[in-house]
Order: sequence, then structure tokens, then C-alpha cells
Amino acid sequence: MKVLIVKLGATGDVVRTTPLLQRFEACFTWLTAARNLALLQDLREGLRCFSWEDRSSVLDSAYDLVINLEDTLEVALFLKSIKFKQLFGAYADGNDQLRYSDDSRQWFDLSLISSFGREEADRLKLLNRHAYQELVFNGLGFKFAGEQYLLPESVETGLNGDVAIAAEAGPVWPMKN
Repeated sequence: MKVLIVKLGATGDVVRTTPLLQRFEACFTWLTAARNLALLQDLREGLRCFSWEDRSSVLDSAYDLVINLEDTLEVALFLKSIKFKQLFGAYADGNDQLRYSDDSRQWFDLSLISSFGREEADRLKLLNRHAYQELVFNGLGFKFAGEQYLLPESVETGLNGDVAIAAEAGPVWPMKN
């Protein structure tokens, strides 16, 4: 099986998407922002990573599944040039309008491209008690079982100190508070 994941940024969301690499027996290709390549390269055997700027490199294969977690028309239009059997996520319809697949509704109904509109999407986000991974895994037919993030091996830098995590999230994703 060949799977293409399209998750460009935010970097935290890219990391939160890495558990998917553990759920498929597949050769993966990941299209991401250039700044995220170092996080993804060499995470597992059979994973190819390309930056958005080098996106034409993903056109060398046909994919069984494309998982597009981006909600931009630019990315959706690019998907039209990719050969694939199944799509999970956002796409451009015949009129180049941004839509999303039914199986990805749990995630995209909460997004800026929600078919319900922004006000209802924001209300649904406030009510949502499911983690990002639960929403995406459920749509793909899996149950999220707490799979850990995949991260590259740490490199010794000589730096030390504490890491601070903010308890507040912005208004777009209040359930991250």
C-alpha cells in the first residue's frame, strides 16, 4: 500500500500526525513545510519526505490513499495532479471550491472550511472533547489507542534548561487549553 500524507504546518500538528505512521502497513510519502523535514526524515523505513516547494517529487507514484489534512485551496488544487484511489480530507471540487470527504467530517467540521460556516465550527470546537488524533483516526476507520508521537533522535547540543508550555491556546482551537 502507498499512502501520501499532506500536512504542511503547523509543526505541532505535523508531530501530532506522526502516530498514523504506526497504523498502516504501507510505504509513506509525506508532503510538508521545509521547516518540518528534519522532524520526519528517517522516522521509519519506507518514509519519503518532501517539502511543499519540492511537491512535484510526489508525482512519481500513484497512491492507494491520500490523507490531506490541509484546508487551503492551493493544496487541494495540487491534489488534482496526483494519481490516487482514495482521498481522506480536503479537495477541490469540479468548480475548484474547497470541500472535504465525508470520512473526514469529524475533523473538518471544526475547521475554517467547515460546511457549517465559521460561527458553527467555532461552537463545535468549544463543545469538542476529542483529541486531534481521535478525530483523524476515527475518520480513517481506526481507534486511537494512545500511539506515541514519532520523533527523530535527539542531537546533543550542550543546551540545558526548562521548557515552558502555555496553558492558553488561541481563539481558533480553544480545546487545546
